[in-house]
Amino acid sequence: MHLLDVPTLFHLLDADTRAVQHTIMVDGWSGGLWPDHPEWNDHADNTRVFSLAVHYFSVRHPPVDRPRVAVAAQLLASHASACAESHLVEEDPIYQQAQMWLWAMVGAIPGLPGSGVMLPPVRDDAQQVCVPGGDVVAFTHAAMAMVEALIFSGVDAAQNIVEGFLRSRPDHTSQRAMAVFRAVLGEEGERLLDADITCVQCGAVDLQTWYTGQTWGEILCADCYDARVRAGKTQG
Repeated sequence: MHLLDVPTLFHLLDADTRAVQHTIMVDGWSGGLWPDHPEWNDHADNTRVFSLAVHYFSVRHPPVDRPRVAVAAQLLASHASACAESHLVEEDPIYQQAQMWLWAMVGAIPGLPGSGVMLPPVRDDAQQVCVPGGDVVAFTHAAMAMVEALIFSGVDAAQNIVEGFLRSRPDHTSQRAMAVFRAVLGEEGERLLDADITCVQCGAVDLQTWYTGQTWGEILCADCYDARVRAGKTQG
């Protein structure tokens, strides 16, 4: 399952083909490609995103820290195709943290590597993942910025990006994502998000305990959730 908009990734990572070729060849990225490589169009989106991302992060963060560049590039590539190749970075703690934060931005929690999703995201009628604000292009911009900040700058910079993005899109999906992100932070940062968790039915604010469905996605206080249970409206 991939969360990012592939055309947007290609737009954000776009670079001169000779510059990408130079990065791939001079820095020794085995298996990397560049846009006018004869095999460029024969490969899946994840391979092409990985190559472009390697160049993008290498140029933006010199001197090149190969492990960090590989983690950032693979993180983006893993959400560009349903069958992303492994680049042996998935066990890296920073990779796992970045994946956790990316999923939290849509109100979901991944399981352990290779075990699927622990808390699935909300989906629409077409079974597409609902992103905060409903704009997958804007979400991809924010997600890529978060990944770069977390891997190359640190937790505080990345947290500010997530907070700002979710606060700018006050819908149910954003509210759910804010709650999940708060839980995911846990001991990673002592400063929790200061967003109020509000019951969408009665308007109760600053909830300490709340309920949300995996498909209906709304946040309810205990009383409203109990009423919904009694009415038989909590399926899904």
